[in-house]
Amino acid sequence: MTRNSALLDRELAGLLADLAESPDFAAAESLLLKQFSEAAGFTRVALYLVDPTFHRLELRGSQGVISKSAPRSPLPLDDEGHPMTVAAIGQE
Repeated sequence: MTRNSALLDRELAGLLADLAESPDFAAAESLLLKQFSEAAGFTRVALYLVDPTFHRLELRGSQGVISKSAPRSPLPLDDEGHPMTVAAIGQE
């Protein structure tokens, strides 16, 4: 069953409005992690951001216990063998 696109549009607009009202990055990060967790139905989520200055992918925040396999140190974006960097490069 697919969800109504108008409903999704309203939910996205609400999320963007909540993000715009966040007082700082930490509050926006917490809101995104909560939303991702609820949308995916998982208790553990992580937020990675591309750092264009150093050309790497960095863990910026997490909720729940992150598995030992999740990268904690920055991943160089030129690591074409890592699925997370491939996905991040595909979004640039």
